[in-house]
Amino acid sequence: MSGLLRILFFISTCLILTSYQKFMSKGQGYFNNAKGKEGDEKKTLLKRSLKCYKKALDHSPQETKSFIRTRIKSIKSRLSALNQKGMKNSQSTSDEDKDIDEFLLKESTDVSFEDIGGLQDAKDYLRNKLIMPLDNPSLARKFGKTPVNGLLAYGPPGTGKTMLARAAATESEQASLIQITPSDILSKYLGDSESKVRKVFNLAIENAPSIVLFDEIESLATDRNIASANKRSIVNQILTEISNLNSENESHNPVLIIGTTNAPLLLDSAILRPGRLESKLYIGAPGPRGRKVIMERVLEQRKDVLKEKIDIQRLVELTEGYTGAECIERLNTVFEMGFRRSIEDDGEIKKIGVEEFIKVFKKGDPTAVETWKSEMQAKLNNNSIKDYAWLREVIEA
Repeated sequence: MSGLLRILFFISTCLILTSYQKFMSKGQGYFNNAKGKEGDEKKTLLKRSLKCYKKALDHSPQETKSFIRTRIKSIKSRLSALNQKGMKNSQSTSDEDKDIDEFLLKESTDVSFEDIGGLQDAKDYLRNKLIMPLDNPSLARKFGKTPVNGLLAYGPPGTGKTMLARAAATESEQASLIQITPSDILSKYLGDSESKVRKVFNLAIENAPSIVLFDEIESLATDRNIASANKRSIVNQILTEISNLNSENESHNPVLIIGTTNAPLLLDSAILRPGRLESKLYIGAPGPRGRKVIMERVLEQRKDVLKEKIDIQRLVELTEGYTGAECIERLNTVFEMGFRRSIEDDGEIKKIGVEEFIKVFKKGDPTAVETWKSEMQAKLNNNSIKDYAWLREVIEA
């Protein structure tokens, strides 16, 4: 019996290697054929090559995975360059004529987790729940760990929701990022918005593993009970595409959908069901350490106009509950005062002291987080239908 098992193991190993070699050969063939070609023909061949290499990666021996990942990144960079070239050559400047490919970014963006002050819990969540399974789909499947299909990042304005999502694409070794805003999708022409939604998801599948980031998703996946007929059609299309994504992704290369919003109660409830944006991540104000990092960076950039070394710990204490955007806004207010004084003094720099920062930071206006939680509480109390436990838990904390 043990001999039979050895034979079966040998046969299965040979089959896996044969499959890997087949995809490698086909991928290399498409890649070679793309040389010397131009325009859509070259893009088509590169996309086919990319798909083959991704399948080869799933079946390849460990020692070849590094080479395949390098080739995948090379092909993605070439595709990105072709897309950018196509945009520059386009004669039309109308927003309606823009190719959805322009929203495909390279493997890394201009922001990483290191650029974001604080929010360590959110970073750890994104890294462990999303990025690691996204980068290692075969290994994740062996341990029964599948990547999250969809994530809703919600919270007050100015907390860095979009920045975190974009940074997740940089942290990922393989994922491409497709970032969409409502203006990219919404159109006055009948059926055009739905067509753009389909293009976004097709693009995500072609470039999987990928992250699709919908900024202000409440403007696209609006509650159908209050949405216009056109908006309802867009919601239906998004729901359909996500369902198709879950059932027809034959390559097993995952596509992650991230939606960001300040107004979760405006979302259609169907978008939050299992298989869609089922995971919820609250992004709130950074802690003391995060605020310190944020303010230190701003002060370091403008140290030439400071009278003295600023007591950053004092400012941290005065900004309890502030979002990162609020901290920066208060600092900018102080620097604006110094700029105006310098202009009034014929351009001679009037340096800023710690007392000026303390004076501005002592203003007792409600923070963005307090205002947002109060608004969410009032809306929940007036709408018993949307009694979201995950949202109540956050605003009542």
